[in-house]
This record gives sequence, structure tokens and C-alpha cells, in this order.
Amino acid sequence: MKPFRAMVWVVCSTLPVATSAQSPAPPPAPAATAPAPPAVLTRDELRACMDQQSRISKRSESLRAELTRSNDEAAAIVAGSSALMRASANGFKDKASRDAHVARSSALERRASAHQAKLTQTQLAMADNQGSYAEYLRTCGAKSYFLADRDAILAEQAAAAKVPSSASSATSAASEPARP
Repeated sequence: MKPFRAMVWVVCSTLPVATSAQSPAPPPAPAATAPAPPAVLTRDELRACMDQQSRISKRSESLRAELTRSNDEAAAIVAGSSALMRASANGFKDKASRDAHVARSSALERRASAHQAKLTQTQLAMADNQGSYAEYLRTCGAKSYFLADRDAILAEQAAAAKVPSSASSATSAASEPARP
């Protein structure tokens, strides 16, 4: 028991003791000001945000389709490469068969290079689209809007989709104010 008492005494002796030498408690922090109300998009800003979101979505879908085509092309290139490897493993009977193999191999290399260039272009376009989405989130993502404005814009878009294209361009040109 004595070691236990000693341990308790050590623990108790290390506890801080309130003394008059300590500094007084700091004054309480002032009450936090109420957060600013969130910015509400005007109808024109909301329309611009909805258009931007639509463009980003359409571009995203087309890039995904392009990646699917690219994956199919890559699989075809791999299959062609496997066929060439199997053909070269058996050896060549004459110079003509070797020359034909070299020609097929060169064509496959050109196809693979073109595929790689196209894939790089697609990846750059995807990165650009992600940048556009980040910009959309920065400008439109955290802002609120009135549902009535959104419904009105959707109704305008539905009405514009029903109007023939020649009448639509004349109507939109007449509804826009003249620019100085």
C-alpha cells in the first residue's frame, strides 16, 4: 500500500494550484456578429449559371463518350499488337512475309501514336472542363436563388425550344437592349 500512497501523493503534488500570482482570466470574447445573409442571384445571374452548368454537362457527356471510344480503340490496338507478336513468334518463311509483318507493325505503331495524341487531347479537354466546373462552383455554387426565378427561366427555355429557329433569332434580337 505504501507505494500506492506515494504515487497518489506525486500525482496530487503535480496538480496546478491556484495562486494569486497567476494572471486574471481574460475578459470574455465579444459576441460574434451575425453572419451576412447569403448572396441571392438575380434572374440574369441565375440564367447565366444555368447556361454554364448546361454547357459543362454537355461537354462532360461528350468527353465521356470520347473516352469510351478511346478505350475501344486501345483494346483494338492491343489485340492487333498481340496478333503481330504471335505471328513473329513463329518466325518468317521468306522476305515477303517479313516485309508484310514490318508494314503491319509500322501501321500499328502509327495507329497507336495517333491514338495517344487523341487521348492526350481528350485528357486536356477534360482538365479544362474540370477547371470550368471549379469556376462554376466558385461563381454559382454557394449562392441561393428564388425558385420562382428558376421556374420562370425553365419556362422561357421550354418556350424557346418550341419556337422555330428563324423566329427565335428574331425574337431574341428584338428582346435584347441595344449595346452602346
